[in-house]
Amino acid sequence: MAIERTMAEKGKAAERKNSEGEGMSDREERLEQALRRIIEWAGAYPQEAFVPPTPGECEVAHNALVRLGMSLDKFSSHAMRHCLMGAKKIAEEALNDH
Repeated sequence: MAIERTMAEKGKAAERKNSEGEGMSDREERLEQALRRIIEWAGAYPQEAFVPPTPGECEVAHNALVRLGMSLDKFSSHAMRHCLMGAKKIAEEALNDH
């Protein structure tokens, strides 16, 4: 899904200023929007709602999975890969959107 912007959003891009006080180009605006999407996505699982496991809980989960012939590393790496691939997709869309 390409980053879509309406004509009004494109007009706002001309009004936005970069760090040098100059108007932002369409590319700069696209890249900024992509960064903001990644930041928003990073806040999707706040620690207040999804309390991180303690080291003891990780050990218990690891031992339980090992007894079943699996590994906690397999699940951890899968979750990290999913997150990084999502961020990669957002960045690629912004970089490749002409």
